Amino acid sequence: MNGAATPAADGVLLLRRHTLGRAFRSYVDWVGRAVGWWTIAYIVFWAVLFGIAGVEMLIRLDEPLDVPLGTFAAMIFTGVFGTLVYRARSAPVYVNRRDVYRLVLSPALPFKVLRWAFLKNWLTRGIAGLVIGGLITLVSPYWFHTTPYFAGPALALILIGLHNLAWVRYWQWGNAAADLRLLLALPAATGLALTGVFFPAVGLTGALVNGNPLTLLLPAALAVGSALLAHRTLETAYPPRFAAQSFVLSELQAIRQTNLLAAMAGMPASGDPAQRTRLLAALHDKPGATRPRRSLRPPRPGASQAQALTWRTMSMLLRRPLTAQLRLVLQFLLVVAAALFGPLAGSFGFLLAALVMANFAAFTLGQGNYARHLPLRPQQRTLGRALPAGILALAAALVGWLAAPVLLGEVLPPDYILIAGSLLLGAVLWTEKYSSWTGTPATRMEAWLLGALLASAPALLLPAFGAPGLVLPIQLGLTLLLLMLDV
Repeated sequence: MNGAATPAADGVLLLRRHTLGRAFRSYVDWVGRAVGWWTIAYIVFWAVLFGIAGVEMLIRLDEPLDVPLGTFAAMIFTGVFGTLVYRARSAPVYVNRRDVYRLVLSPALPFKVLRWAFLKNWLTRGIAGLVIGGLITLVSPYWFHTTPYFAGPALALILIGLHNLAWVRYWQWGNAAADLRLLLALPAATGLALTGVFFPAVGLTGALVNGNPLTLLLPAALAVGSALLAHRTLETAYPPRFAAQSFVLSELQAIRQTNLLAAMAGMPASGDPAQRTRLLAALHDKPGATRPRRSLRPPRPGASQAQALTWRTMSMLLRRPLTAQLRLVLQFLLVVAAALFGPLAGSFGFLLAALVMANFAAFTLGQGNYARHLPLRPQQRTLGRALPAGILALAAALVGWLAAPVLLGEVLPPDYILIAGSLLLGAVLWTEKYSSWTGTPATRMEAWLLGALLASAPALLLPAFGAPGLVLPIQLGLTLLLLMLDV
């Protein structure tokens, strides 16, 4: 097949024209209803005025800054192009789930299907390059005593070329039918960027420090040459894992957009927090992406809800990557240190210990935000989610008591375990309760911060009212109440 008009190519154009037109009209209508175009025009007007005012405040320095901007930029792009051969295992361009069925599995050429995706990415990177380069052009006369007029276009072309070469590298990865000669473009681009390290004014990034229009030649050659290579890869077939990775990437994009809209609306993020981790594992073909390598024995049939939830929480902790487990160990040691040395600082030391424990518990409570209609008792939910973190809290208090003779040179009284243990356990329970009552993820700062404040409230308030002896009874009473509270 070639690029001539075919029924498949005409179908792609028809689908693109209808879907993009409908999406554009829907977006314009949504922005007009949700925000208002006059409001956006008002914001843009004042943003322009503030930008002009900021430019007028710039002062030309008597001596230019001794910062080799061109050399630094050349070193950065040299590293980026040089390491591209080890990266680009995921598709830099992808289509959504519907287009996988409608277009990728159709007889249409990959070039016809991915042309809009490439144009969209080129436009995004071009605008980013123009903005960043425009800022460099704006401040350079004041700070560096030079005027790189073409920094914006050059940086836009470099970013577009980088995107194209990332696709070429991805197309070659694991593709038995790929032409390995196309990979010679990677060392060629690296060499162009490396030239700027020794000759900043004439290398690939020379337009960032030089106002000569000839500095656009190398970025233009990179962008055009890489575009031709990318077009050549799209004339035959898709890379082997393109369709599967498009599914994963489109799901990740949907999660990001949903969480962004939820954050803008002040609502908690929805969905399973571990879903993104599983999708990333599947994207990079990591072992255990679909079948975990480490598993605990599931509870027996007929076990209580608390046992099932505890098993789920423990499985989540066990299946975390090694780096995450190392982080949990370090956080546990920090909890031990806070529980041991925090009370020495008085009431606010108890608050510090509760803060450290609540932050630690936020990552060990397991999945929350269960639907209201599930036949799940709140007491069983609290016991199941908080049991692993509660055991760690009591273990931290015990380790701190045992380590006191070595670290403090004295033996702490036995009631230290009750005071520290009830404080740390209360921080876990309050964080779980607040997270469940409000639907806020436990990892949000407001959840574990409020949990720590509530847990340390007796130690903060009662000594101020002259009743320090009531701290331990009230802490123990609140802890037992939270364990028995079926809400």
